[in-house]
Amino acid sequence: MGPTPPRNARFATIWFSLTLLGSAGLLFVVQPLVGRLLLPLLGGAPAVWNTCMVFFQAALLGGYLWAHLLATRLPPRGQFAAQIGLLLAGLLWLPLALSPDAALSIPTDGDPTGWLLVTLLTTVGLPFFALSASAPLLQRWYALGDHAGARDPYFLYAASNVGSVVALLAYPLWLEPRLGLLDQGRAWGWGYGALLLPLVAGCSALAWRWGRGATKPAPGSTAGSSSDDAAPPVDSLTTSTLTGWRGPLAWTALALVPSSLLLGVTTHLTTDIASVPLLWVVPLALYLVTWILAFSRWRVLATTTVARVFAIAMVAWLLATLSEATEPAWALVLLHLGAVFVASWMCHQRLADLRPPPERLTAFYLCLSLGGVLGGMFNTLLAPWLFDDLSEYPLGMLAAVAAMPALVAGRSLRPDWRDLAVAAAIGGLCAAVVLALPLPEGPARTAVVFGLPAVLAYAMVRRPQRFALAVAAILLAGQLHAGVHGAPVHTARSFFAVHKVTQDPDGQMHRIVHGNTLHGRQWLDARRRCQALAYYHHSGPVGDIVQALTSEDRLMRAGVVGLGAGAMATYVGARQGWTFYEIDPEVAAIARDPALFTYLSDCAQGRVDVVLGDARLRLGSAPDGVYDLLAVDAFASDAIPVHLLTTQAFERYLAKLAPGGLLAFHVSNRYLDLFGVLAAQARAAGLACRVRDDKRGGAEIAGVEPSRWVVMARQESFLGTLARHPRWSPPPEPDAPAWTDDFSDLPALLFRSLIAIPEANQT
Repeated sequence: MGPTPPRNARFATIWFSLTLLGSAGLLFVVQPLVGRLLLPLLGGAPAVWNTCMVFFQAALLGGYLWAHLLATRLPPRGQFAAQIGLLLAGLLWLPLALSPDAALSIPTDGDPTGWLLVTLLTTVGLPFFALSASAPLLQRWYALGDHAGARDPYFLYAASNVGSVVALLAYPLWLEPRLGLLDQGRAWGWGYGALLLPLVAGCSALAWRWGRGATKPAPGSTAGSSSDDAAPPVDSLTTSTLTGWRGPLAWTALALVPSSLLLGVTTHLTTDIASVPLLWVVPLALYLVTWILAFSRWRVLATTTVARVFAIAMVAWLLATLSEATEPAWALVLLHLGAVFVASWMCHQRLADLRPPPERLTAFYLCLSLGGVLGGMFNTLLAPWLFDDLSEYPLGMLAAVAAMPALVAGRSLRPDWRDLAVAAAIGGLCAAVVLALPLPEGPARTAVVFGLPAVLAYAMVRRPQRFALAVAAILLAGQLHAGVHGAPVHTARSFFAVHKVTQDPDGQMHRIVHGNTLHGRQWLDARRRCQALAYYHHSGPVGDIVQALTSEDRLMRAGVVGLGAGAMATYVGARQGWTFYEIDPEVAAIARDPALFTYLSDCAQGRVDVVLGDARLRLGSAPDGVYDLLAVDAFASDAIPVHLLTTQAFERYLAKLAPGGLLAFHVSNRYLDLFGVLAAQARAAGLACRVRDDKRGGAEIAGVEPSRWVVMARQESFLGTLARHPRWSPPPEPDAPAWTDDFSDLPALLFRSLIAIPEANQT
């Protein structure tokens, strides 16, 4: 085979780059698309997205394994036929849609992870698997050519990740606001077919020409895989001779750490810092950008320079984490994202430095994919079983520190007894200061208690293993710190969230929190424990709603979507029956435990039932017209899940609501003004509507929080006293159409809310 002419080589490079870009774009559009299909069935929990990520990583691993087997077991023409045949088989899965009865098999009293994985497999498994094999296979085919780019085809991986970033950002900002889910699935199917026919077929035709005369490698052959053929490393300080199993082990480990960090920081930010909708897009986009920076032909910074920047970011991250700060949220979000971005960049750049020659390309990508799967499995499957909090995130940061390259030539990366001794001394100093200085919470306490140990740890940065051990010792000592939420009384982790019950510093109340969002309080004093607190006090919106019904003797049966601490049970009268729908079994266990909260056991005068499972599904088993009051008070951290605000959800609510009943929504949150969304639903359903923005906070009445509520009825007269109450007003004019399961525009709502969200909405 003669040399490829330069013009043809440029054409081939462009064609392969466009094909990889399009393939990656399809992969990253289908992930949020399928996630949107599934989220309504599982309560909108962050764990749904994390589990989807694990599935997609596992499917990617399967695709990379397929590519590796084809590249090492078949001649080029056999590879072309097998891959195109697999892509054709993927057409049988189209269009993408859930089975109509998929929701009926969801477990209501256990972990739905298994159900979710099986559903993903049957919904998108084969097309995703076929597309995922494209990245390594197409690069391997490109390397068959006799041109300069064939000697180091890894730059095509950067092109692939450009497609991933574009698709990831285009989905929420452009595609989702314009197309419903059904149309999105159809458009994706057309894109899959368009990619399959001209682009991949064109690549195979080019590679066929280059690969004529190539033969199937003999089993066990290592021809062409000598390290002498490898592209020269970009940074000699981070490259070592990796022989035997050391190479695959290093590739896998360096891919594992950023994968774990991606999920760890996403969960941390969306629960503990700012539960902003769509915030998960930003860490994933930054993660993909680090692949582009690492594998592009032009190196922005040397690996050792990136490592030095990471060490500085790590110290800032350490102080922010140990202080448990939540404000200012924007600064903390930037700090966490910046630290994880630099950590991922460092690990991925080390991978690029250690890349093998093209003959081992598919094995290299197989190890990268394996590392990604292991990182995702650790966070999603193993960590919830091992930890009752989000410990996987700091452990991921520690692993990134341990992955730092030697910053000085010739420096050994093996820890010795002196490293352990120094780390123990720094950790001991930190523990002593934590216990000896009972200072009030704030920046000054953080600087005094954790600042000096962090500076001492950073002084060890030229010895990365000593630095890692010192950071670990400080994090361990920091566990002695009670934290800003008070001493934890109980911690429980489920598929849906990490729930903490804490006791106020003055020892008068218990409160249940999810991240930095308060979900309920109760007095410990027996004389006051049946006084509803937080968002449910009797002088607030909930009190008004119940009073409007009881004053006319119209409240016998009530349904409440969301349980929390159970504070609304204080409103249950002697002749009444109330049913609480709760998706998280751990929340139900907390509310029923008299050592934590006694609203359910001591304060309800009538009958109280707790039904486990997603309310939209479980309401289906309730008789039609049974509830005089139906209150939607369910939250995924700080906001009502979208699937509880759609037209289809309203149809279910109205079917279960008595003719003269009231439908109420608790819409307090930091980042979304939902009055307009519910006003649109009320107008679409022909309902009378009132809203109340309760501005009173805990500073005026102990244990009370400001809240925002919306109430609706089929006729104005059914609103009773709320129709003329001075604190209840007509809703604002809707500024968008009513949401449906098929269509919602969360980015536009978020943008409008962040610009003009009322001060009283900052709960």
